[in-house]
Amino acid sequence: MEVIATIYKITEVESKNIKILMPSRVLIGQEENNVMTVGEEKIEHISRTNYENGKKCYVESLPYEDIKKQIGENGEITDEEIIKSLVETVNEEVIYIENNDVKELEKETFQNNYNLSVDY
Repeated sequence: MEVIATIYKITEVESKNIKILMPSRVLIGQEENNVMTVGEEKIEHISRTNYENGKKCYVESLPYEDIKKQIGENGEITDEEIIKSLVETVNEEVIYIENNDVKELEKETFQNNYNLSVDY
């Protein structure tokens, strides 16, 4: 199935017991068995086995045609507009890993709770 997803890079945070998933790119590709294929690149859905520093992954994917219809009027919208909309959404929240659990918080709450500034 053709999907669209934000690709994250897992980044360890020194002196904190967490890893932050930093948004890297928004991509459109084919998804099968929790692997997204974009050209020659294969990116795994995040799981308990791939939390290593520097690893690229995706957390959630959306059917490309569905998101195209939701964002655009009568489905008329460019890929660039879809990507811009998703990037704006990503910037409002922080996805992070704590004790092998993937969590999500509104950016300001995360920064207050963990005393970390996150700028994408």
